[in-house]
Formats: sequence, structure tokens, C-alpha cells
Amino acid sequence: MLSSSTITKLKKNLDTQDGTFLKMFQALGDPVRFGILELLSKERSLCVTEIARIFNVSVPAASYQLKLLESSGILKLKRMGQMKCYVVATENKEVKSILQLLAKGRTMHIPR
Repeated sequence: MLSSSTITKLKKNLDTQDGTFLKMFQALGDPVRFGILELLSKERSLCVTEIARIFNVSVPAASYQLKLLESSGILKLKRMGQMKCYVVATENKEVKSILQLLAKGRTMHIPR
């Protein structure tokens, strides 16, 4: 049984979290976005048009999904002239943790 001081500490820790993991897991709750992360963890970098073709969706639909992943901190945008390409934000420690968790149950490549 937890003591009241332990419960207070646990509550305080929950209150101080910034919601980073929550935002990331919400973004990954969609099968297409989860698939995009898996794909980019293996391919390093893909452009919006390539992702649209792979997932058989329109370019605006792919762009929307990628923007959600970018805004959650999972992906980074890399512009190559007129093209928008995305990479996994591996410098983000939370993203690295998510990739490591996913790699335990899958044969996923973790970019360094």
C-alpha cells in the first residue's frame, strides 16, 4: 500500500509532465501515421509525394498527416528546393525512446 507522501509525490510528478509523450502517442494512434514512422525509421528520408504514393493517398492528405507528426515532434521537415521531405527527429530523446520501445516488438531500424 502506498503512503500518502508517496501518492503526493506521484501526483506532483504527473502534474509537472509537459505532455510530450502524450502528444506523440496521440499522433501515432492513427495507422497511417504509425506506418509513416515505421517507414521513415527504415528509409531515413522521404518526400511528401513519395509517401502519398506509398500509402495510396492524395498529396494534401499525406502532407496533413506529416504535419501532425512534425507538430508532435516526431518528424522534422527538410526542404530540398521545392520538395518537402521528412526525417525522424532522432535528436529528440522522447522520439528515441519511442523508437526503442517499438524496436523491441518489431524489426525496426533505429536511425542514429
